[in-house]
Amino acid sequence: MSLNEIGELVLKQAEDKGWGHTKEMLNVAEKMMLINTEVTEFHDAMNLETDSPKDTINAESADILMRTLHLGLVWGVDFDEDISFESKYRGKKIDEVTDSDYLYLHSLISVGYDQYRHKDFEGFKKSLYIIAKEIQSLTKEIGKDIESACLEKININRSRVWDKNELMGNYYKGKP
Repeated sequence: MSLNEIGELVLKQAEDKGWGHTKEMLNVAEKMMLINTEVTEFHDAMNLETDSPKDTINAESADILMRTLHLGLVWGVDFDEDISFESKYRGKKIDEVTDSDYLYLHSLISVGYDQYRHKDFEGFKKSLYIIAKEIQSLTKEIGKDIESACLEKININRSRVWDKNELMGNYYKGKP
């Protein structure tokens, strides 16, 4: 399944769950911070033993990708297009994920948000593309199937219920 196809499933679920599915409904700063948070949770999953199926390497990497696809598709990013960029991971053998890898992912997100903040929307969209492609490549190189993990998370999320009153942000509070 392609990234755009996975993203369309995420976008449909976002609409169904009230997470926002248009530019007007999404707070880019909030969404970028949530992607950054998922990178930190990915780090924790890589370094800590967990019994929780929602806190695994697959689950956390899927969260990074799904949040990126969600935001990117709303902004018109074509994740299946072949855009040239220098990948840190594509086709490279990775023995272990290091702190510099997490810093790299965090920096991609920070740069993307800075581009958005300065109204460099094409740069912002390319950054979202790169974030998605890099987490996809990184997980592939460490032997994880992020696409299947995304589909599993989408399936799990179908039955999950979030209490909007218990969360700050994460939900569009206006009229659709």
